[in-house]
Amino acid sequence: MEKTIIKIFDSHFHIIDNKYHLEANNGYLPDLFTYEDYKNKTENLFIDSIGGAIISGSFQGNDLEYLEVLNEFKKDGKKDFRAIINLPIETNDKKILDLNEKGVTGVRFNIFRGNSTDIDDIIKFSKRIYQLCNWSVEIQINPKNISEIINKLLEIPRLAIDHIGLRKDAIDSLYILAKNNVKIKATGFGRLDFEPIPVLKNIYELNPISLMFGTDLPSTRVDKEKVFSRSHIDLMLNNFSEEELKNIMYNNAYNWYISKK
Repeated sequence: MEKTIIKIFDSHFHIIDNKYHLEANNGYLPDLFTYEDYKNKTENLFIDSIGGAIISGSFQGNDLEYLEVLNEFKKDGKKDFRAIINLPIETNDKKILDLNEKGVTGVRFNIFRGNSTDIDDIIKFSKRIYQLCNWSVEIQINPKNISEIINKLLEIPRLAIDHIGLRKDAIDSLYILAKNNVKIKATGFGRLDFEPIPVLKNIYELNPISLMFGTDLPSTRVDKEKVFSRSHIDLMLNNFSEEELKNIMYNNAYNWYISKK
């Protein structure tokens, strides 16, 4: 059976290229996954990534040289790709404005994998970058303590949560966040300890503009049999209407990263 080509705005993927800085995180260094690898992989999965957000991984530290990858997308006529980066909260305003011109649109904090930045400092920083250039904050949350800090998370002006919160412990908190216009990334299905579709359906019902689909390629640290595949796309196609899919797979993320709505 011939596969349908699906248009997406890929809200979460990584480029891992040894032309740029890489560093082990708790002894882990992923396999390479270059721009050409991303291009070939998505084409083989019948995915047309019209735009997307390249996410800095913990294995990239605070390196920013890899942002040159955005130019490779532009050379292929794809102008709607942006970057979410790891950035020290001490970074000055001029540097942030310069990065904004280069296609950066937000900062990521991987609390789940050891980023020890205090939540109050993240809030303060989030307000500064929002006022400067409407940047967002993206967090890979620690599911064990999300309920304890949920009121603080709601102080962040533009917030997205990675991988549907990762664990079932986070689900109730995700519903509260979604109702308060926080973006929830429908990504990393192979990382979860719960079935994603019922949770995604509940989130969509609470707030149709909350969910943003992404491939999470190349699915670092995920068991081989659970890495992103066409089955994840088909799961979405089989469980959501055409109108819902337009929002989840493309519109919501486009509006977030490009239109800055």
